[in-house]
Amino acid sequence: MLNTPLTRLRKAAPGSLTLEKLEQGFSKKGLPRDRRSIGAFERGQNKTPPEAFIKVYAALIGQPVTKVAAALRETHKLRGRGIGPFEGSRAA
Repeated sequence: MLNTPLTRLRKAAPGSLTLEKLEQGFSKKGLPRDRRSIGAFERGQNKTPPEAFIKVYAALIGQPVTKVAAALRETHKLRGRGIGPFEGSRAA
């Protein structure tokens, strides 16, 4: 697991929010996603994820959409530069 800004937001949420719990939450909200797609989002692999996805993700981790969007921009910036959690990894 890469320690991206999005992952840090999820880990800071109350309780232990695993990817499995997020997957269940997305299904309950009518937006079924698997762990791979949620993980890809947290790693910034999707340049423009659907706005509905971001809203549901924000609701599940208990953060405002603006904060999740800012963390996503920061993740994209780190990924593009190959620094931070992406330094020396093949994920960049």
